[in-house]
Amino acid sequence: MAVDTHMHRGQYRFRYPLEYRYALFSWPSAISAKCNGCGSEFPFSAVVPDTHVKDEESGGYRLVERPMSGPIPGRGTCLKCGRVSSMLSWPNDAHFRFPLSGGDIWAWNEEHVQVLRAKVAGDRVLERKLCERNHHLHYYLSRLPKQVVVKRNRMRLIRAIDRASRHEPLGKPVAKNHHGKLLGTGA
Repeated sequence: MAVDTHMHRGQYRFRYPLEYRYALFSWPSAISAKCNGCGSEFPFSAVVPDTHVKDEESGGYRLVERPMSGPIPGRGTCLKCGRVSSMLSWPNDAHFRFPLSGGDIWAWNEEHVQVLRAKVAGDRVLERKLCERNHHLHYYLSRLPKQVVVKRNRMRLIRAIDRASRHEPLGKPVAKNHHGKLLGTGA
């Protein structure tokens, strides 16, 4: 007896094809970086490389695999100290870095921070709306490790994201939770 391995139309409805999700990696053109001189945030305009190049042998296009970290060419100027940078060492120069038990989680810019917070907080409607506007955000979320969304790390990561959104230093304690209620007072 033959086994039917064909997928029915309804099974494709919520399927996101993530093959080559690491190989198709590309960074956005607008990156929020940390100044090596004064430590403040500065905008960095990155040169986005091509993901596909013409293959002379086959006549088609082939995928160019790029590393997830390393040097990123571009140009940025710190608005505070005036330092000009033409290269980032990613993720060491990331402005949005959030420490977790298994390593650091980083985001490219404010838009990635918003979708990261929506993912961690479980706001699927906001997450879907943000991913519909920019499909690269979906690839960013698909590469997040499991430790980002587990319950024991959720509140700590949401607090760190909220502090970074308000541009507070990560070491400073926060007096309110993500609902705006004071911590430890029951109010």
